[in-house]
Amino acid sequence: MIWSSMQRWAKSSIPQSLPTNPTEISLQVRQCIPSMIRYYALLLAVFAALAASFWFGYIPLFLAVSVVLINGLTYVFYAVDKRSAMKGRWRVPESRLHLLGVLGGWPSALLAQQTFRHKTKKVRFRTVFWLTVLLNVGFSLWLHLPQGNHLLRQAVHRLENFAEKTLPWPQVQEWTAFMSFHDV
Repeated sequence: MIWSSMQRWAKSSIPQSLPTNPTEISLQVRQCIPSMIRYYALLLAVFAALAASFWFGYIPLFLAVSVVLINGLTYVFYAVDKRSAMKGRWRVPESRLHLLGVLGGWPSALLAQQTFRHKTKKVRFRTVFWLTVLLNVGFSLWLHLPQGNHLLRQAVHRLENFAEKTLPWPQVQEWTAFMSFHDV
């Protein structure tokens, strides 16, 4: 029953005839481009904000790099989930998609949702997704306040001390350089 309803949905979501006229294709592409530019601009703005936050000494390099990597991973997870949904295979759990969003992957999740037209209609998922976005943005802003930045610096200092005690000497220098804040 579920499988047949998924097949009906898949058939109804695919256009019955694809446009063959180049002007029709061009019109469809031109209509899609402005909406996609917003999402690419948002992703670029987030990456620019990460770079500026590192440059001005608010976050360490490892945090900025981690968020960029998580964004790439989030995009891949959404692509895999969409492909799995289309083929009727095992899906990526929604909790995993939300976890990636909370960890900083929400900009690429938003881009992937629009690119693949995936998870855009499910109200419960969208509600939790936007809550994770608010949580992530709030936490990011808090890290830029004196108290949040002070706690982040303390945590990084503790990690550096732990690394000095447990890692051999050459790795400690690489680790602490990656963990450090940019001096303004």
